[in-house]
Amino acid sequence: MQEIAYGADQGTTVFVEDLFDTTPVRKKYLKSTTTERYHLRSFLLNYLIMHRDKAWSVRHQGRSVRQLSLASSLVERIVDLTQAAWQPHLHPFEAQHESVALHGVVGDASLHFPSTEQMRFFVNSRPVEDKIMKKALLEVMRRQMPAGLYPFAYLFLEIDPSLVDVNVHPRKLEVKFLDPGKVFGILTKLLHAQT
Repeated sequence: MQEIAYGADQGTTVFVEDLFDTTPVRKKYLKSTTTERYHLRSFLLNYLIMHRDKAWSVRHQGRSVRQLSLASSLVERIVDLTQAAWQPHLHPFEAQHESVALHGVVGDASLHFPSTEQMRFFVNSRPVEDKIMKKALLEVMRRQMPAGLYPFAYLFLEIDPSLVDVNVHPRKLEVKFLDPGKVFGILTKLLHAQT
């Protein structure tokens, strides 16, 4: 394999190969290929969304599986990653209350899903699985969604880092807010104004 210097003029290439060669004991914790591919896809989607200012080329086993150009907006990147038919139903927004800023894209009530896969949350540019953000979104959208279905929303919360702990989960996927009730109240207020 050819080594590529970091910061090369043509961009950065990252190869992930033989992931568990030096720690074979980790292989026994792997799930099925389908499950592992789902987790990898979800992980990758978060970074493709967060870094929409970059072009991406994703290859698997020597073949191209995804080519993405630079995106001028979050909606453009989401449409590149999902379905063009969804675009009329996607509504970007920016809102702020006190020291909390929230921006993102929410889908209208006609865009709903049987799982929470199209609900993505980011806190201070970190992809997270957060109960407070999820609860606020579902609270705001519950009257618009058919029972058992979930909305489309990609939400980016910017908050003072001293008000959130990102080290509560080994994989750093969960966060803990210093005042979860206050954050929940602010989020529901900001989201109500968007729906």
